[in-house]
Amino acid sequence: MSQAKARRLPDDLHSAVGLYINYLRVGDVVVVPGYDRPEDEAAFEKVRAVMPDARVFQLPCRGLAEKGGVLNCVSWTINAMIEE
Repeated sequence: MSQAKARRLPDDLHSAVGLYINYLRVGDVVVVPGYDRPEDEAAFEKVRAVMPDARVFQLPCRGLAEKGGVLNCVSWTINAMIEE
């Protein structure tokens, strides 16, 4: 089974488990998702190395990622114009 097919969810969504680049940055704080996988620590350390001036934290996100999104996705702000 291909990697893409293995990650497919109902309603044609894909699991985001393992997508460490889907982090959240607010000012000098970076929140990296964790998935309860061996790669979590390496991803955390890599972000700390690449962003040495940031305060980096890791947040458990497996449940959220299994539904197709992670931190960047759930933190979007969408402004909609409402016609009256």
